[in-house]
Amino acid sequence: MKIQSPKHTDRSGFSFLELQVAFLVLGIALAGLVPLVVMQSRQLKQLQNRFKGTYKDDVSAEVYYLAPSRDLATPGHAFADPLLFSTNAWARKLGAVASLVHEDDYDDLPALPQRPELDPDVIDDKDAAPAYAESEAGWYDGPEHVGFQNRFRMHNAGEGSATASWTFTGLDPNWDYQVLVTWVKAGNQTDQAPFTVYDDTVAIQTFLVDQKNNDPDGEMYQGSLWETLDVFHISSSTLKVELRDDSSGKVAADAVRVIPVNGKNKLAVVDGTLVKSVQNETVSVQVLVTERKQ
Repeated sequence: MKIQSPKHTDRSGFSFLELQVAFLVLGIALAGLVPLVVMQSRQLKQLQNRFKGTYKDDVSAEVYYLAPSRDLATPGHAFADPLLFSTNAWARKLGAVASLVHEDDYDDLPALPQRPELDPDVIDDKDAAPAYAESEAGWYDGPEHVGFQNRFRMHNAGEGSATASWTFTGLDPNWDYQVLVTWVKAGNQTDQAPFTVYDDTVAIQTFLVDQKNNDPDGEMYQGSLWETLDVFHISSSTLKVELRDDSSGKVAADAVRVIPVNGKNKLAVVDGTLVKSVQNETVSVQVLVTERKQ
């Protein structure tokens, strides 16, 4: 006589043993998670307590926040990252620029500086003086329908007395400025065209640009490629770029573009020095803030 095994049927519930196992697994997971949460909470509390007693008499209600940096850069450009200009080692290590702000002052932070609208932001060789100007004789048009707005100017190799200049006025010195130039490469042009950037009449830096072998290596703007010379801080309201004929070949003068980056948010001085002791380590922060300019 054969005994047939019962057919398999789906269960509509679970056993008490399975419930015990599920709770055991959940308990193990919580046992590992809870210490992490407790440790994080204690660290946050220690960080908050580190700065207590430095602002007002009532230390029981004091809270400090890390406020994001108020520096700005132009989105979508090579210099858009504000950390690129940070000289603070800790800012670079942490990957963020921040400042310590008391809770009473958090809502009173000044608004982000509004980016100035430059008019113009590009000066071309077609523009009238003093925006674009040439000194000495010998400047002439390059090949037709070539360059920014289909024209650029050229000069044969010389001793440096012939210059082309692009002058931007009315700039806000609370901003830094990215300076870009454009040209069209040609075999009869120099590989060391000397462009000098001025803060008004004071020379800041000279760049030797290869107009013989290379096109600009930056982005396209208004139909032309542009190359960044650098980002400059000026103390005046005038920025000038000058190209000299002091070279081994022809120099090409086309257009110069300026972009405001890294606006400065000026605050009033609140506290000169913050010194706190953290266990066995002393942390000193020197606060140097200038008055905000309206």
